[in-house]
Amino acid sequence: MEEQRRLEEARLAKEAASAVAKKGKGQIAELEAQKRRSAEIKALKEAKEEDKALDALAKSDVGYRKYSIETATVFFSESRKIREGSSEPIY
Repeated sequence: MEEQRRLEEARLAKEAASAVAKKGKGQIAELEAQKRRSAEIKALKEAKEEDKALDALAKSDVGYRKYSIETATVFFSESRKIREGSSEPIY
């Protein structure tokens, strides 16, 4: 009788341990899924920020504006001309 009770207690303990292990695996899997989702969201945010930065750079065009060229050449004055190029003057 005592041996049967011990075997039953051992079986119940094994089942309980198995249930806890399964629950633990489920929790671990859920945590990993949450981490993965967080990483994906972070990557999407970073990609959007990078796109914004690239758009801003594309729109800010570092090229010369007409008025700065006109100011530098005193409205394309002959006195500012360096030489005549193959098709236009060089200021």
